[in-house]
Amino acid sequence: MKQVGLITTDNEFERTFRTAISILGYLELSVYKDVDSVIKEFHLDLLVIDCKVTIEDELECKIKQLESVTSKILLFSEDYNIQQFKKMRSISPVGYLEKIANPLQIVQAVDLALWKKSKLSSKEQPNYYFNEFQEQLFVKVGCAYKTLLIQEILYIFSKEKMNYLKTISIEYPISETMKNLSADLHPLLIRVHRSYLVNINLIEKINLKEGYLVVANTQLPIGKKYKDNLLENLTIIK
Repeated sequence: MKQVGLITTDNEFERTFRTAISILGYLELSVYKDVDSVIKEFHLDLLVIDCKVTIEDELECKIKQLESVTSKILLFSEDYNIQQFKKMRSISPVGYLEKIANPLQIVQAVDLALWKKSKLSSKEQPNYYFNEFQEQLFVKVGCAYKTLLIQEILYIFSKEKMNYLKTISIEYPISETMKNLSADLHPLLIRVHRSYLVNINLIEKINLKEGYLVVANTQLPIGKKYKDNLLENLTIIK
């Protein structure tokens, strides 16, 4: 069970937040009225802060104390603007969102922040994230995450010690290993070769005798080591 703390004095926002994260059944929520009450707490997997509760300078001064409680802070602002963002950026939040968010946005923001890879340091933040609940992939482009639906993804391939996610029009670089990608994206994307993961729903043709398959008119190899894995995940009518 993941421990999540919410700092807010806004009862309506608290209700919206509770309703949203109830979809994620692996969370336990504690609500606080100020920063000081959180500092006295034990470890939290994520701390969500309503920026209306405290001014930026106060929060920045107490951030070192908050680091002993949690390494992940998600900010919600009622007055989302670039000036405030620049001030709050120094505390390295895992997310910064407009407070007037619908439940789905809250679910995605919390799920993203709690993702198992996000425990990495801020300099090592992953450049992709898979949301199983919505069957979406979030690919890091610059400082933001671009949302891709699974059906947009043709395949992932390795080239010159780098991995790339291929859509019809764009290739996105991904620094994660093929091994981790294969584990995270299974069974929607299947490992068919040491250098390829393919969208199982977009396979147009398979030729096992010659060892290849076709996705979007592109012929991709099937490695002998991954042949059985591919067949196990296909619905085959003889």
